[in-house]
Amino acid sequence: MKTEDWLYRSQGAGDAVTDGLDPRSPLLDATVMLVDDEPLMTELVQAHLEEVGFRRLVACNDPFRVLEVARAREPGVLLLDLMMPGLSGFEVLEQIRADPALRML
Repeated sequence: MKTEDWLYRSQGAGDAVTDGLDPRSPLLDATVMLVDDEPLMTELVQAHLEEVGFRRLVACNDPFRVLEVARAREPGVLLLDLMMPGLSGFEVLEQIRADPALRML
């Protein structure tokens, strides 16, 4: 799949579903939360996502603060490093699933 396939809606002529709609994908309007213990990694991923059109990004480099930040920023997408010291991404995901406010993240 090419990047263009998910960044823009298909534009079928006379298509009632797409006529008059912003051609950008609604995915670009989602708040994306990046979690990695390495700030360089979140900076690199954030730069790439901004380059393709994402504007609502939040980074968290402390796995112990993920729940707090997620509750405050209400992301729609989570990019989570699984191998972090102190608290792994798997453990963070368990905490997210146990939280009623975040379990659908």
